Amino acid sequence: MAKGREAEAERIITLARKAGVDVVEDPALAAMLDTGAGIGDIIPVWCWEAAAKLLAFVRHQAAGEKLAGTPGAGIQGKPGI
Repeated sequence: MAKGREAEAERIITLARKAGVDVVEDPALAAMLDTGAGIGDIIPVWCWEAAAKLLAFVRHQAAGEKLAGTPGAGIQGKPGI
């Protein structure tokens, strides 16, 4: 995982794509990760959907599948997909 804002974020995204790393853009997930939550912390209700998307993404990646909203799967990383 990488973290950045504005120009730094764009640089990270560009480098990740060049390296073949899947990039997922989800503002709710980014906000959740930016809160500094740690392992074992309770996930706030407003983050449940983003957390579920993250878990689904990881599960499908482990199985070698692509989800809608990830590179190579159709629509590019749109929130709510």
